[in-house]
Amino acid sequence: MLPNILLTAIGRVAASTSMLESALRHVVADLAGGDDAGWIIFEGQSVDWLIQNGIAVLGQHQEDEDGNSWRLGRFGRVLRDLFRAAEGLKNDRNLIIHGEWRTTCLGASINEPEFCRPRSSSSAGGDQVFHVLRSRYRKGFEEQAWTIANIEAVASAAEALARNVRSTYREAVDARHARWAATEEP
Repeated sequence: MLPNILLTAIGRVAASTSMLESALRHVVADLAGGDDAGWIIFEGQSVDWLIQNGIAVLGQHQEDEDGNSWRLGRFGRVLRDLFRAAEGLKNDRNLIIHGEWRTTCLGASINEPEFCRPRSSSSAGGDQVFHVLRSRYRKGFEEQAWTIANIEAVASAAEALARNVRSTYREAVDARHARWAATEEP
């Protein structure tokens, strides 16, 4: 049986990455036209699909020599970077959510300790280490050692990224409306 502290941390990753997925979906749907029929295309899509298509949609915004796009200004470049950051978090999320968690290293039990790669070179002294095993399509399995602090860091990063995606896009839209308002005749 896995300890509650581990299960709670995994649950927090699930909840926080869902918030990130929702923020990405909102931006991609709005950039693609955001009309009432858009939900048919965007609802239920995987985070991988949202990231790839978000980056593609953002790539369609022509940039001037200063890197500003006609529709999003300087925010287009920032949003692309945020979508790329989500891609890195997606990989950690998939390992955390879809992996099989253990309190010991499976690789060590079959005399293959090199399969238990640490998550990071530094872990807080005294943190209990857990092991996660995930089978990858045609790549065999990978096993990593994680602490609760490592898992919590992924959840915190997803929460911060979700807030950043939403606030950056809101700023971009507000700036776009201000530019359009300034060009309208009184």
